Amino acid sequence: MSDLNDYIFKELNEYYVKLERLSENAISSLDLYQHKKTDKKVLLFKSINRNDMVFRKLNELDLKGFLPQIYIVDSDEEALFVVQEYIEGKTAIELSNGEKNKVINYMIDVCSALEILHSLDIVHRDVKPENVIIKSDGTAALIDLSIAKIIDGSETSDTINLGTIGYAAPEQFGFMQSRRETDIYAFGVMLNILLTGVHPMQDIPKGRIGRIIKKCTTLTIGDRYSNVTELITDLKKQLTD
Repeated sequence: MSDLNDYIFKELNEYYVKLERLSENAISSLDLYQHKKTDKKVLLFKSINRNDMVFRKLNELDLKGFLPQIYIVDSDEEALFVVQEYIEGKTAIELSNGEKNKVINYMIDVCSALEILHSLDIVHRDVKPENVIIKSDGTAALIDLSIAKIIDGSETSDTINLGTIGYAAPEQFGFMQSRRETDIYAFGVMLNILLTGVHPMQDIPKGRIGRIIKKCTTLTIGDRYSNVTELITDLKKQLTD
């Protein structure tokens, strides 16, 4: 264990109280801590999926509330350790109620999160409503970078096929490497589900918003939006007074 790792656990044990283990699987665990004096909450993420560079790229950047702030990143021979912001709120699926303007505003915030990640050559790879938290101020944040990865131009496919069935793009299942358009595909599925309650394979809204979803979720990568900046522009045009 490194000196920094010793420091992480010393600080957490001295100044914080462990509230609960939020999740645990064969790859990672996520623990919630609360500061003894300020009540500030942080997460300790431990993972054997070595996507260290994702968190190191984000470490100490101002993520503008669109993503959890990354406070400390460390690793040893066995695992990655990350202390990060805990974003409180309800998931998009709990609060959207299919209201078009509300959904679009949430999704514009998600696009802003993806803009930050994609500018750093990071693909989230697990965009879904459960990973979108609506905060008390009504803005949205994209969480859970546990399977995010750096785009590697030398790879022809992902080393490990990860993602959520229904949201994961076809290329995430061994056809080619995940890329920015992979997140855009999952985003389109999420947008459709928040608006209609069903996957776009079942039903898509009529009109321009439906065309946006179709462009996001086409199987041909080259026919999708090539970046989320274009997507934000089209989404803003769908907002009504």
